Amino acid sequence: MVNREFAECKEQVDLLNRNITDLQKKLGSITKDISDFKDKTAQILTEAMKDIQKYQASVFSDESQRMIKEIHTFVSFQVPESQDTATETDERENVEDKEEPPRYSDISSDSLPDMDGDQYLVPNITVSPHHPSRQNGQRLSPFTWPSEMRLKIPLKQAVLSKQWIDVLLITDSIMRHIEDEVDWRMKHRIRFDRVDLTNTSQLSSTNLLKKISDHTPHIIYVHLGINDVHQGSTVRNILDNIDGFIANIDQRSPNSKVIISAPLLNGNQDQRSQIVQLRKALGVLVHDIDRTPKLIDRRLHYQRNTQFLSLDPAGSFQQNDKYFGKEDKVHLSERGEHAITCSFRDSIHQILKLFVI
Repeated sequence: MVNREFAECKEQVDLLNRNITDLQKKLGSITKDISDFKDKTAQILTEAMKDIQKYQASVFSDESQRMIKEIHTFVSFQVPESQDTATETDERENVEDKEEPPRYSDISSDSLPDMDGDQYLVPNITVSPHHPSRQNGQRLSPFTWPSEMRLKIPLKQAVLSKQWIDVLLITDSIMRHIEDEVDWRMKHRIRFDRVDLTNTSQLSSTNLLKKISDHTPHIIYVHLGINDVHQGSTVRNILDNIDGFIANIDQRSPNSKVIISAPLLNGNQDQRSQIVQLRKALGVLVHDIDRTPKLIDRRLHYQRNTQFLSLDPAGSFQQNDKYFGKEDKVHLSERGEHAITCSFRDSIHQILKLFVI
């Protein structure tokens, strides 16, 4: 009787040992699976981060990438608690300021680009090599976070992926009718905005620069200058205003393409020579600032608007009468409004088609 009970007990102990052994094997297998899962997860996350970085590099502009990095730094929770935030400094302040090369050279007749039929030369107009905002080692104001955080893809990606193209038109009264021309903008995915100014001195206004910083348009089109001449501004002052604006664009929206549109003659014979000088000088300014060999990489472009000019019997420039009112020589006729709209549209298309050829 005792032997039989002992045998049954031994059998149960052996069964228990076998169960424990099986359980140990299963636990070992589970441990191995967890370890493999951990390694695979780490590998997957690493590959995902690489893919994200590649996507970021291919889609977002340099400015957007920098903003993403600053956001990551800003929200990082790995800063030691003992760090004295009062002593933190922007590393940008430690960058040694270096004097920038002149944005444009002294304008002379030898340096002027060819312009069909142009009989006027610019007589000894010396322009400032540095805009005041860049003189004496001073830099433009440091980058400030925009009120609306918009990580915008570059123009090339927007064109190829058939997304909307943001265009900002900065103009005086001569182009204010363009807002009514909506058909071509919808067809070509142009998201249009316009800022009405009177003269080039207003290009430095806080509201305009904030708007550009907030929205970073793909293309900025500027048609100003004629009212400056009416108000007695010199060619040099107008050029300084345009140059300062371009410098601000470099700081606030460095991926924007900028088109400078040549002012039109106003029918005033006393001001004709100065306006022609301004047109030529703007061409020199654009050429001196951006000499990028490849047109697709160029950020600054010049719209000449030569169709609005004609030659008088003496070979001097005058208005092309078919584009201006018969009595009001300052403003465009209906035909002229359509023509300058076409110039605006075509200059934008010339940039966009570079990415699809």
